[in-house]
Amino acid sequence: MIVLLRTIFMTALAAQAIVLARPAHAFHGSSAGRILPNDDGAKLNCESVPKTMDLALANRVPLDLSGQSVKLVRAGWQDAEPGDPEWAPFHDDATVDLQTGSTEGQFINVIPTRLGNQRLTITAFLTNGSVANCRALVLVKGGAKTPDTFFLSRSYGGGSWHPAQLVVLDLSPQFSKTGFQPVATYTDTKKTIELRAREVDFQILTAPGEKSPIKLDPSTGRIEAISLGKAVIEASFEGHSTHTCVIVRESVVAGSPLNCADIAPETTPVPTVRLKPLKEQ
Repeated sequence: MIVLLRTIFMTALAAQAIVLARPAHAFHGSSAGRILPNDDGAKLNCESVPKTMDLALANRVPLDLSGQSVKLVRAGWQDAEPGDPEWAPFHDDATVDLQTGSTEGQFINVIPTRLGNQRLTITAFLTNGSVANCRALVLVKGGAKTPDTFFLSRSYGGGSWHPAQLVVLDLSPQFSKTGFQPVATYTDTKKTIELRAREVDFQILTAPGEKSPIKLDPSTGRIEAISLGKAVIEASFEGHSTHTCVIVRESVVAGSPLNCADIAPETTPVPTVRLKPLKEQ
């Protein structure tokens, strides 16, 4: 029994030594992208990824996967602005078709869904079970395509966005603040773009001679009630403008018809008998 236990102990020590002796993986840098380490030797190079791309449009990315049997390819996007962590979660991750052109060889089409500096990760899953991937930094620009719709949504999160036509606040700590998520939609690419507030032009409209009852932070899209009254938030992006009526009164649950048509006729009158309390965002 003692001999058997000693044998098992020595075998475990040998296995641990093998694990500790494995070399650590390192990244291989390039001017346009990085080849990520792959245990199985599969390779994918991101040097051909364009350094600039257009928002919400299909951008062609040449790939060289010749001689490898590919099951599927995925493209993931991360924010890469100064201060964003290198391994931030993907804000968009989708399967893309690997195509072969008549003269240009293999390629994929990727559709960026955020402006600014972005990190693109391309991952190829091969039929033999191995994986090849690489990363590249891309500057995504707007202006090449006009969105079909643009609006402000209450920033509840969860990816379900609806136009905010009317917002009611009061001066209490609980109901004096809220935030907006600017959203642009592109029908032909079936993409909904969550814009950063700083990428949108904001303006607060009031009736002649009236002071604004709210203050707005254009870098975050958040507003705060500072006095009783009403105002219209006008937001503009790529040729589209949207209007949101904001009313500040003594209580968010007080009932009466509400609208801002006297400030901006573009706003939709929203008669409300009684409003449910809004949670602070």
